[in-house]
Amino acid sequence: GPAVTVSGTVKDSLTGANVPDARITFLGTPFEGATDSSGTFVIGGVSRGEHIVEVSTPLLDSIGAVARTAVVLSATAAPLALFVPSLTAVMSATCGSADVSAFVIGRVRTRNAATVPNGLRVVAEWADTAADSTRSVADERSRPLAWQESPVDASGTFRLCGVPIGTPIALRTEADSASAWGAVPQSVQFSGDRRFARADLLLDSTVVMLASFSGAVIADTTGVPIENAEVSIADLGRAVLTNRRGLFRLSEIPAGPHVVRVKRVGYAPMMTTIDFGGNRAVEQRVLLNQAPALAIVALSADGTPPGFDERRKTGVGGFMGREDLDKYRGRRLGDVLSQVSGFGAAAQGVSCSTPSERTQGIMACACFVQVYLDDRLMNAQRPAEPFDASTIPVDDIAGVEFYPSAASTPARYNAPKSVCGTMLVWTRRR
Repeated sequence: GPAVTVSGTVKDSLTGANVPDARITFLGTPFEGATDSSGTFVIGGVSRGEHIVEVSTPLLDSIGAVARTAVVLSATAAPLALFVPSLTAVMSATCGSADVSAFVIGRVRTRNAATVPNGLRVVAEWADTAADSTRSVADERSRPLAWQESPVDASGTFRLCGVPIGTPIALRTEADSASAWGAVPQSVQFSGDRRFARADLLLDSTVVMLASFSGAVIADTTGVPIENAEVSIADLGRAVLTNRRGLFRLSEIPAGPHVVRVKRVGYAPMMTTIDFGGNRAVEQRVLLNQAPALAIVALSADGTPPGFDERRKTGVGGFMGREDLDKYRGRRLGDVLSQVSGFGAAAQGVSCSTPSERTQGIMACACFVQVYLDDRLMNAQRPAEPFDASTIPVDDIAGVEFYPSAASTPARYNAPKSVCGTMLVWTRRR
């Protein structure tokens, strides 16, 4: 029959609001159009009679859905009102509930139509804004990450529900085993009323493949998660603090062996070497042993540790008294040691110098200073393992002594094989 010009609006089925950027297609015909910024459309040349109208929107595209409606067109037909599922309905269908902050849907594809590897998943990472806002500037660099994972199905589809609004989110691919395929991370951010996004990731063998490291830090004796433990990879200058559940995550780790260190005040630090594979997720449960209780040391009336002044007068070794430490209030001992003449070796020890040495494990080529804390030897193992005295606040220290060799160390503290030096740390009693 004669053709007519069809006009109308596309509306949200829940709120009744007009929907812009919707695409309208009369199935079985070449006629199609789109709504403008006000949610209205005009399509000319459509024949009279019965038609099936298909409506798609960016929101429906994100879940691979469309809305279809049967209409009858006549010469006197009124403007059409076409309805599409609301955001709430789509969230319920996608996430099982509409009570989520925001969600991301997408697909992982490979070049040359290759099959998506088994065991692949997409991880969304963002800064944990719920972390303690009272952290120092130094701690801000190791603020915990929050993250969420979604498996990738056989078609490459993934869904991430409940991601935050107002925070940049990085999307990455990873697998449990090393993979020759990697994807450039994608970034999304939700603001205002926007609560969904679509993000597609392309796997490519030419992309530099990076690994991730995640897990939990647990107290060995009690099994209680340890919050604010620092997990670091020294050669990369990367560190992160565990969250309230003791969980941590580090991403973008270059493939190869790296020394991982875990430390927390009140616990003996842990150090190990992990060989990271490209695009592989390494997950470990880290157990920390509680440090032994410290001895009670009587200080002099002016707060000076016992024998401190006498040893300083000999001119052997390096010394920092309270008058020296007062210049560094609010700092960490490790930062101070690296800046004071004569204490550099105490801050760093001796580390592996070549990649081949590092692959043999840190203890095969490392030499660490022996540390006495309030007259108690904190790392009595042979060879000495690292003790993280740098976690002690400078404000809590009465004095520090460092002897770079066994020959310079006072006999009382000259333990066998203390070839890498000895440091005495005395805490204040208030």
